[in-house]
Amino acid sequence: MLRALKESRDKIGLLSGLLLISLFNQGCTQYWQSKQYGVDSVCYHSLAIQLPAQWIQFDPILCTRLTQPQQKMKLTKNQVNHFVGFLWSVDIPVPELFALSKVLPKTTLELLRSVELRGVSLSDAEDMAKYLVNVPELYSIHNIAFFDENTSHIIGRQWHEIDYSDEGLSWQQQQKTYAAYDITNFKSVANLKKFFQVESTLPYFKEAYQ
Repeated sequence: MLRALKESRDKIGLLSGLLLISLFNQGCTQYWQSKQYGVDSVCYHSLAIQLPAQWIQFDPILCTRLTQPQQKMKLTKNQVNHFVGFLWSVDIPVPELFALSKVLPKTTLELLRSVELRGVSLSDAEDMAKYLVNVPELYSIHNIAFFDENTSHIIGRQWHEIDYSDEGLSWQQQQKTYAAYDITNFKSVANLKKFFQVESTLPYFKEAYQ
């Protein structure tokens, strides 16, 4: 009888141990899934949702745009929440946009926002990203950060959606200037190719980027 009791206690101990291991593993899985799929920002942790981990490179850009005093490119918490929610909704592979985000993160962010808000399709955004990732090498651009900043202001936009307020220009002036080159907007690869072919010949291009 004592032997039977001992065996019963051993079985109970074994089952309890297995249950604890199962619970531990489940907790670890949930933890690592949260680390893999979502991350909290250090500067906008009060926003509604986490940033997808694969787009963590957008975090400092969004932080800056939330807190910057100037209105150009500034974002509100609601806008960031909506954008982050949009990123979670992108459930198809976007390898070209992901590759571009490693080179031109601000431009990539705005390309994705143009899909979110400006009627650009993900397919067209992927095509533009595939072209843009090679532009720095194609035109010997060394000041990539400045190029990224400037390109992000125009990418995925119609002329009237571009803010020239701090450049002493207007979108009407720019549209008229580039009409001669049949550059109607910045929402297609064809227009981007024509635009950079023109821009790369201008004196400022070499001074600013090369």
